Amino acid sequence: MIRRILAILPILAVVGFLAYRWLEQPKTTCDICKRPLHAEIHFRIEQTDGKTKDVCCPRCGLRYLQGQPSLARRLSVTDFKTRVVIPAEQAFYVEGSDVHLCCPDDMVGRDITGAHFDRVWDRCLPSLVAFQNRADAQAFEDTHGGRILIYSQLRQE
Repeated sequence: MIRRILAILPILAVVGFLAYRWLEQPKTTCDICKRPLHAEIHFRIEQTDGKTKDVCCPRCGLRYLQGQPSLARRLSVTDFKTRVVIPAEQAFYVEGSDVHLCCPDDMVGRDITGAHFDRVWDRCLPSLVAFQNRADAQAFEDTHGGRILIYSQLRQE
């Protein structure tokens, strides 16, 4: 009996260690486009089937929901300035600023003549940066460009 226990103990230790390592690992990539997650622009979709999608940015999440809005039970977004998680419907968004954290550097640039260019299409562009209050969104827009929108305007696009 003791030999059986001693034989099973190492197996249980390895299985326990692997389970601990797997459960401990925080998500690091977007559940939709597999790009890195960024704390400043994180977007979460709680689906009606109970599953949760952690998304790199609000734009990526909203594109995922296009054509299937009833899939979402609850949406939340991170305030860019304070990192506080708020309901997505209550946020003020700055669209099209020069801040585009989840897009590679080659998405926006200048050609050899110095002219500015954007890649034709990317699911995360134009960028969307969320704020809990309009004053913070306005200050961000003044510095980084773009335009302020509310959630209902984004859903109409």
